[in-house]
Amino acid sequence: MPSIRIPPPRDGSVTLPEAVDYHRKHHPDRPVFFFHSDGNPDVTEISFLEFARATDRVGHYLRPRREGPEKQVVALIALSDSLLYQAVTLGIMRAGMIPYPISPRNTAAATVELLKDAGCHRLVTTRETLRPLIDEVEKLLASSLYELALEEMPPLLEIFPKLGYEKEEDPFQLYPGSSRPPLDDILMYLHSSGSTGLPKTIPQTFRTMVHWASFPPITDVRDYKVQLRQAGMPLPAFHTLGIITHLLCGFYGMVPIGLYPPIATTPQAQPMMPTPQNILEHTARTKCNSMIIIPALLQIWASDEKAVKFLSTLEYVGFSGGAVPTKLGNFMTESGVYITPVYGATEFGSPTHLIRSEADATDWEYIKFSEDISVHWVPQGDGTFECHFLTCETHQVSVENLPDVKGYSSNDLWIPHPTKKYFWKIIGRKDDVIVHTSGEKTVPAPMEDVLMSSPYIMGVVIFGRDHDATGVLVELKPQYAIDVNDEQEVAKARNLLWPIVEEANKVGPAFSRIFKEMILFVSQDKPFPRAGKGTVMRKAALQAYETEIEDM
Repeated sequence: MPSIRIPPPRDGSVTLPEAVDYHRKHHPDRPVFFFHSDGNPDVTEISFLEFARATDRVGHYLRPRREGPEKQVVALIALSDSLLYQAVTLGIMRAGMIPYPISPRNTAAATVELLKDAGCHRLVTTRETLRPLIDEVEKLLASSLYELALEEMPPLLEIFPKLGYEKEEDPFQLYPGSSRPPLDDILMYLHSSGSTGLPKTIPQTFRTMVHWASFPPITDVRDYKVQLRQAGMPLPAFHTLGIITHLLCGFYGMVPIGLYPPIATTPQAQPMMPTPQNILEHTARTKCNSMIIIPALLQIWASDEKAVKFLSTLEYVGFSGGAVPTKLGNFMTESGVYITPVYGATEFGSPTHLIRSEADATDWEYIKFSEDISVHWVPQGDGTFECHFLTCETHQVSVENLPDVKGYSSNDLWIPHPTKKYFWKIIGRKDDVIVHTSGEKTVPAPMEDVLMSSPYIMGVVIFGRDHDATGVLVELKPQYAIDVNDEQEVAKARNLLWPIVEEANKVGPAFSRIFKEMILFVSQDKPFPRAGKGTVMRKAALQAYETEIEDM
C-alpha cells in the first residue's frame, strides 16, 4: 500500500496536534489504534475521527471553555489503558496545556522532584490504584508547602462513548481552538528512564517532536514494502518509546498500532498488565505483523519453540532499552526472526534506521544513523568512540551539554563495523567503564552480554571501580534463587555459573578476569532496582550492594 504523507505548512513542519487534525479531516475512517476484546469475534478499530474527538472531550473535561491560564503544566501519573492515556496526553495539548507523563514506578521522592522541576501544580491520576504513591507524594509536597491539585483520570467511556464505533453523524462538541504556538514553545515534558541515575525532566518542544517524527523509525515504517500493523501493547504510554511508537508511528508513519483492550472502566480497575504470553496472544489476535519490545522478552521467548516460530512470521521485532546478548540475537536470526535494535533517548529522540538492506539482513547488532543528523564520533583511545549529537537544522536535541558547540554528549560507547563504514555497534556507556587501582580499565558490557546468555541469570552488574579486582553481582531467575547467607548454596550456585563466567572472561582482558570467589549473588529481599523499561539501574544497584561489595 502506498504511504500517505502529511503535506507540511509553509515552514515545513506539522506539529503533533496538527497531525491529529489533519487525519481527522482527510482520513477520518482509517484506524490509528486497534485491539481485540475477549468475547468479540472482530478486532475493534479506533479511527482517526474517533481519537481526535476523544482528545477534544479530554479538553472539555480538563479545561472547560478553554478558561484559565495557557501553558499550564498537567502531570499524568496513572494506571490507565494506553488508549485513554494517550488520548489524555494529546487532549492536554489540545486544551493549550503542557502534559507531563510520569512513570508510576518512580519513588515518591523522585516524583516530587520531577513535579517541581517542571513547575507542575496539577496532577491527573488514578488515586485508588496508586494510593500509596500518591499519598506519599502529597505528604512530601505538603512538608515543603508546595501546592498540588489532584484530579481523577477521565472515565474511559466518557472520552470514548462509542469505543470503536463512532461515526461522523454522532453528537459531538468541538473544542475551541487557538492560534498556532511558536515551534520552540514546550509541547510536553518527558523524563529520562533513570537507568543511568535519577530520572530527569526534559522539555520537548513542538520543533523537537517534528524532528523526531522525521527520523527513520517513523519513515522506515511509513515507506515499508507492505502495510504494517505494529504491536505496541507492552510499551508504557508514559515512556519515550511509547510516545514514539503509539503517537509518532501512528500519526506520522500512518501505521495502525495494536493495544490491549481497554478494561479499566472504574476508578478501582486496572489495565491489562503485559506478560510474555499475553503480548504474543494479543499480537496474534489483532493480526499485527510487527512489534516493538524490550530485550528481556526475547530471552523468555527463546526457550519456547512456538513463540520463536510465531516471531519468525513477523516483518520485524524491534527491541529497545537494553542490549540483546550476541548468542540470543544470533539464535533468533538463525531461527528466521528479524530482530532490529531501536536506539534512542529522551534527550535526542531515535535517529537510527529500523530496517536494514537485504545485504545487511544478518547484521542485527549494528545500527545505521539517519542521514539528516550531525553525529560527531569522539575516539576514546581504545578503539571505542563516544557519540555526540550536534544540533542542526533537522535535529534539535532536547538537552545541550557540550561545552564548545550546541549538542548532546550521549556517554554511549560504540565500535565501528569492521567493513561497513555506515554501521556502528553500541558496547556500553562511558560512565560504566571501571577504572581499577592499577589504572587499567574494564568495559563491562561485553562480559555482561555473555553472562546474560545464561538461562539461570536475570540480571548482572560487574563491579571493581577503585579496586584491583573485578567482581560481578548476579541476580538469579526466581526459580533458581538461593539463600545468599547459606555458604553451601552460594558455592553450588557459583559452580553452576562457572562455565558461563569462564566464557565471559575470554572476551575481556586478563586484568578484567572474574574469579569464582568474586561472584556475589543478589538477595531475594533486595532485588536489583530497575527502570520502567526493565533495565537494571546500575548506579543504584552498586549503591544498594556497596557494603557487600566492600566486604568481599
